[in-house]
Amino acid sequence: MAASTLRRSLTGASVGLLCLAAPLAAANNVQWADWTAASTGIAGSASGTIGSINVNFSGELWGAQTAGGTNYWSPGTAYVSGSVWNPPPASDILQCQGATPNTYTITFSQAVTNPYMAICSLGTPGVLSVLTFNQPFTILSQGPGYFGSGTMTQGAGNTLLGSEGYGVIQFIGTMTSITWTDPQWERWHGYQVALVPAPGAAALLGLGSVLCGRRRR
Repeated sequence: MAASTLRRSLTGASVGLLCLAAPLAAANNVQWADWTAASTGIAGSASGTIGSINVNFSGELWGAQTAGGTNYWSPGTAYVSGSVWNPPPASDILQCQGATPNTYTITFSQAVTNPYMAICSLGTPGVLSVLTFNQPFTILSQGPGYFGSGTMTQGAGNTLLGSEGYGVIQFIGTMTSITWTDPQWERWHGYQVALVPAPGAAALLGLGSVLCGRRRR
């Protein structure tokens, strides 16, 4: 009897913990890249991780923050939506100026689905920046940012137009890389990328939802 009661108690406690965790699956608390190394210049590069996935950047790189610095992602409201509940959590950022003949590429060590990109200060009030991506995307959120307030607009042919724009876009589909061009020079604008949690974690949270439903009935 005592052993049976203990098993029921442990099972109940486990289900309870899963019930608490289950709502987070719908919240889409994404994992932002932890950039650990960067080399600036026309042929710049950066490397980091998103969970267990390696992520690399290549292209013109004016600056980067990989270990502290100014949090240009503040205020975070421009980077939050019904799909992304957590803005970039720290100061990690890749800063590009544009107007170079080469393209920009972010490469993942394995195929990823529907990745996110946060963008800081794209364009200026008097100068429109136009990014052309090789992947379709949608704008999830935008709003005031570190240097002020502006807009981002989705144009034809996978283009993103920014006039002091701050926000998050999501690429649609499964891919191993994202490539774009940026022909307009400005002082700098910043990037950060994110993915949804690992499938194993999502599956565990899904199990929690099922068990919670059974327990309530």
